[in-house]
Amino acid sequence: KQSFIATIHNFCDSQLAHYVGNQSALGLLRAMLLGDEQGFDPELRQAYSQTGIIHIVSISGSHVAMMFLLISAILFWLRGRHADWIKYLIGLTVVWLYVLVAGAPPSAVRSAVMFSIVALSVITAREGQALNTLMAAAFILLVGRPQWLFALGFQLSFLAVLSILLFYQPLVRLWPQNNRLAKHLWQAVCVSFAAEILIAPLVVYYFHNFPVSFVVANLVSSIALGLCTLIGGVAVIALCWIPPVAGFLGELIGILVEGFNKFIIVLQGINPHSFQFLQISVGELLLLYVVIISLAIWLLLKKPKAVLFALPALLMFISSITINKVLAWKSNRLIVYNNGKQASIERIGGGYFLPYISGSDESYYSKAAHTGYYSWRKVGRDSSFNNYFSIAGKNVLILSDSTANQFNGVLPVDILILARPLRQMRVQTAFQAFQPKVIVLAQRVSAYQLRRWHDSCIAHQCRLYNVATGGAFVLE
Repeated sequence: KQSFIATIHNFCDSQLAHYVGNQSALGLLRAMLLGDEQGFDPELRQAYSQTGIIHIVSISGSHVAMMFLLISAILFWLRGRHADWIKYLIGLTVVWLYVLVAGAPPSAVRSAVMFSIVALSVITAREGQALNTLMAAAFILLVGRPQWLFALGFQLSFLAVLSILLFYQPLVRLWPQNNRLAKHLWQAVCVSFAAEILIAPLVVYYFHNFPVSFVVANLVSSIALGLCTLIGGVAVIALCWIPPVAGFLGELIGILVEGFNKFIIVLQGINPHSFQFLQISVGELLLLYVVIISLAIWLLLKKPKAVLFALPALLMFISSITINKVLAWKSNRLIVYNNGKQASIERIGGGYFLPYISGSDESYYSKAAHTGYYSWRKVGRDSSFNNYFSIAGKNVLILSDSTANQFNGVLPVDILILARPLRQMRVQTAFQAFQPKVIVLAQRVSAYQLRRWHDSCIAHQCRLYNVATGGAFVLE
């Protein structure tokens, strides 16, 4: 027998599936409203991430705020001294019910706790301060879940709210607006900028990406997704007992989401390709925060001496980045990736990478190496390209077929990389022709083949390296 919460969740999911025919819109609504992200298109997720709006998908503070605004709009007719008290009391109940129906993801629980503190301060007629509310919410959450201190979601959501509280008002005051529309637009821009100040270094550290179009993307997503799609999805569920209206809203949401996704893909293309391969270390991350905090103390608290901390930290940050890039550009390495059944081999150095097998430039496995070694530019093969070369003082041969069976001469190599199925390759011929010191199995092989090559390597005093079990093979 299903619980009451599970029944509500399944009912909402079935109504969305029935009335929202567009699969992209349906996957997005399920993620935004019900916390079910399995149906969300991975390519769209990548586009949302690279444009800085992935936060709109996960249930967080913006969703809780939208839910309370919806409740306030429904209860607009309430007047009198206790109107806010009643709104917040109802809102508190609805918000926690919503969080439970959505599966109580950590981001939603964090937002609900913060809203609860605000609501209780209103209900008890106590004047609260936003910064104290944030700190109290963080304290309560960490008492219940101390491990959240090291969770990326907690760090990002906490820093985003803290950044808005610290920098929003100073940014708004930089350009006062008299026109109501211009004022609201400028305030929205300031919210996006303010949130980005403290979370940008963390985003670069974890995701190696910085979305240059985040202001535009956030403005449009707040309207198209935050208001129209989120409220529209709630309306579809609420009005399911009027099928024509729910069906019309479902179709409208599908058209809106389809157009918005096309717009986001255009913005994704504007983002420089190099901004998807940013790399900073923990030390560099801390130096960035020293710079930001020192400048904030100078500008917000009017203490110029804080610059004395910012300048050395900035100099150390630039020096560290420069040294790492120089070392990476001087490096020259060969990597055989643990890429499942298909072999993936490439050479990295000098800021470029050259794929030998399987075009690994689009591989999840190789992107980390491209980012870490500052080598994300691809080099094309020229007419002199071959699979026999020297690197790090070692002669390397990559065998991508069974031509070794017809090889009559002797070509001694230090490292022999087997990049294709081994069933048709004669073991004895490979050892006689190439006399390798190390054999690298670049793809998964059967237990029988692995045992055959293992026994032969022992007999010929040759080292056998299997990337399927030993991880990526790196020669540098």
